Parts: sequence; C-alpha cells; structure tokens
Amino acid sequence: MDISDPSAPVSLPKVNVPGVLVGFDVDAKRAITSQLVRTPVSDLTAEECHTRFGMADWTAQGTCIGYLQRVQLVRLTEAGAVIEDTYALPESQQVSSISLGEGVLFALTGSSRYDALRATSEGRWPRALHVLGGFDKGKLDVGQITIDSDVSRWSGPYNVSDLHAAGKRALMLGWREGVIIDATDVLHPSIYKRVPLIAVAQGLDIHDQDALLSAGDLGVQVIELD
Repeated sequence: MDISDPSAPVSLPKVNVPGVLVGFDVDAKRAITSQLVRTPVSDLTAEECHTRFGMADWTAQGTCIGYLQRVQLVRLTEAGAVIEDTYALPESQQVSSISLGEGVLFALTGSSRYDALRATSEGRWPRALHVLGGFDKGKLDVGQITIDSDVSRWSGPYNVSDLHAAGKRALMLGWREGVIIDATDVLHPSIYKRVPLIAVAQGLDIHDQDALLSAGDLGVQVIELD
C-alpha cells in the first residue's frame, strides 16, 4: 500500500513473497522473510532428534523431521520479488521472537526443548540474539551475542513478546529483569544495561525511546532505552 497521502491510500500490484513475511524496511524498500527447510533424518531417538534440531517432529518409526530456519532479504519490485541474500540459523536453534528496529532486525533464538526444560529448572537460559542489517545495500550484515537471562517470557501467562526493538536498540524481557541490547554496530552487538523489573510484564508498548511496561497492580514501569 502507498500511504504517502494518508487520506487516499493506493493499492499497488500484488507480489508473491517467498517465505513468511516478518518485516518490511520502508527506506530500503526490502522485505525480510523467514523460510523453513524440511530435513528428514533416520535412526535418531526422540531426544537425539529434539536435541539436534531446535524445531523438529519425531515419529514412532524413528524418523526425525528437522526444520532448518533461514532469514531472507527480499527486494520487491512491480515485476516480482528477488531473494538478494540469505542467513541460515544453526540447526539447533529456532526463532522465538523477531522485532524490526531502524534498519536492523533482532531475532531471538532458543535451543532445543530439552535446553528449555533444563533452563526452567535452573532459572537461567543462555540464548542467542542474532542481529541483521545492511538492508539498503542488498547484502546482510550479521552479528550475534549470547545473553544469559532468566527464563524466557514466552512461557509466561500474559502473552507478551520477549523482544521489542526501538531504533538501534532492543529490549529483551525475562521474568525478573530486562536486558537492553545496542546494535549501533550490527556486527558487534553489545549489552547496554540490565534493568530489574518490578513485576512480570502484563503488557508493553514502545514510545519514542521509552518502553512502557504494564506491571498490574504495581502500575507502569518506564525503561529508558537510550
């Protein structure tokens, strides 16, 4: 949709986009999509299957169906869509949350379900955050940082995403703390600071460079991202 004139939006020609659309960079005029590649492997136990692959199905016949996940940079034209670059995630990881900032995409991954179960009992879970940029030049720049946080929010009761981007920074929510990641240098993302949370987030909204966290009866916690 062309909304340069908000009072008269114009529908542009439809384009078949390869994969699932996860974001669109207006300035770069490029889409970011996710694609799953089905990978059958035989003679694996259920635990071996789910330990090797971050996302998998196992059959009683001993066949493991692993799914490799990749992120694609897609240039859109009236003639169609062209995949310009692809980033393949490690097979042991699956994306749990994606958030698009200013010219940068944050993709938070977790390991296998067995790692998640161990993390739930131990209270800490090292997770990989992949940072992708370079959209305007048609070639992905990729950085990565491992963050040791308390157990992921996505198993929580309020259906609040655990990753929120604003500009070149992102807020990763845990149960008891938030971690702010700076991606000014896409290739070398870093932890800007850790913020204690006054309660489990029941809702969150980004306003400018502030994260407004709903803490139920305790009110609203304001987290400054910049």
